[in-house]
Amino acid sequence: MIQKNTRRNCSGGRTWWGTWLTCEETSGGGVFEVHPKNNSPEIKRHTLIGRQNGRNGGNYEGVAYDNRDTNNPKFFLTEDSSNGPLERFSPSSQALADAISSGDYSNLLHDNSDNTAVTDYLVLDSLAGTFFWSTDLAAGRSSANSHFRNCEGIDVRNGQLYMTCKAQKLLFILDLDNLTYEESSTVSGAFNDQPDQIALLTGGANGDILYFCEDGISSTTSGAGIHARDATGQGYTIAQDEDSVLSGETTGLAFSPDRKVMIFAFQSQGRIYKVWREDGRPFGGQTLDIRYHGSTHPNIFASAR
Repeated sequence: MIQKNTRRNCSGGRTWWGTWLTCEETSGGGVFEVHPKNNSPEIKRHTLIGRQNGRNGGNYEGVAYDNRDTNNPKFFLTEDSSNGPLERFSPSSQALADAISSGDYSNLLHDNSDNTAVTDYLVLDSLAGTFFWSTDLAAGRSSANSHFRNCEGIDVRNGQLYMTCKAQKLLFILDLDNLTYEESSTVSGAFNDQPDQIALLTGGANGDILYFCEDGISSTTSGAGIHARDATGQGYTIAQDEDSVLSGETTGLAFSPDRKVMIFAFQSQGRIYKVWREDGRPFGGQTLDIRYHGSTHPNIFASAR
């Protein structure tokens, strides 16, 4: 065990220096940094993420980062609440300088002794298709309530932020450089429930492939599954609890370094599955012949429980 005494831990996210940020999805929840080789699990390292501008915790879900500019990295946090804002956290200037100089990032998300850390929130202009960041928490909550309620899954790649919001079953893609965004429905074929965690693989035959977990609690036709969408907008179903035997939601989506093994869990049953392609190719690789939404194409994946 690497961490004790946290509550309702949700998807969280990794850091580039090899630690994990675990999010508590509960009233007053926090974001804690955990080392995979932690020898003192009773010690909790509460980060500054989700605790600035008078914000004292929340139903936190996922964390992602953008460190293309190593001198100005950003962390992003989602909250599963009707007015849960998308938060952007910029570390303290001194903490960042110390980390870069020493190569030790262990205090980057904890130290703000120079009071230069900045937390701001996403505000959308739906008419213009643009957005900006505001340090006003109330403005961030208002924008969330109007446009992106109950957001969960988040990933950032190559200046694009991907975020799924389950209340309205939407996928948002934010261009972090040009401050523009697009949104689309995640409802397609078998994927008729709420999107949850997401993970992005790059370099596939059809460009980037975005994988979704699914919250199937509200389903009347089938249980939760794992679904994907490629750069052309084509949707796929990889795994599906078609008889609603497992119920609940899929979570914990992860891939092996070579992309050939997918791992995910059915939360309510406590079951973890390993999935691979019978043709030996990686997920996101060429000739990805998985079952299309609304079609009868065979599923070529094998699994073990």
